[in-house]
Amino acid sequence: MEINYDDLTEDFLEREYFVLDLLPEQVPAGSRGQYFKIEEYWRLSGEKEKLLERFFRILLKLNCYYDFDVLWLDRPVHNPNPSELLRYLMNLLAPRQEPLRIFLDDDSAMLHLIADDLYLTVYGPDERLQGILTELARSEGLFFWQPPQ
Repeated sequence: MEINYDDLTEDFLEREYFVLDLLPEQVPAGSRGQYFKIEEYWRLSGEKEKLLERFFRILLKLNCYYDFDVLWLDRPVHNPNPSELLRYLMNLLAPRQEPLRIFLDDDSAMLHLIADDLYLTVYGPDERLQGILTELARSEGLFFWQPPQ
């Protein structure tokens, strides 16, 4: 049976989600800091590429524990080799790219990365996946946390 990835994505978008992020929690509205200036700097200075490399290393490690079906331009690739996965991620540096979606182990969770975002969203992670991602995020100097739903 062929998987309808659009329907599957819609299903995951309704589930509990977490983020892999540069910051340990959501910046409050009206914060006195310079969040928007810093966000723009990260996007335009080459730091975005470094962030994608961190995500890449996390995904490589995660792929040691879970099978991946990576949906890139509406074409699923099962457990892409590392150079392919890196290419998919680096394509997100181009403006207006389609999101990168990764479905884990028979669709137990979905990782979703949008070109303009500085975080990776994880939909429907069970406790085991949450624990692994917490440690993998820490190993790359990132944070794994749950925003308000």
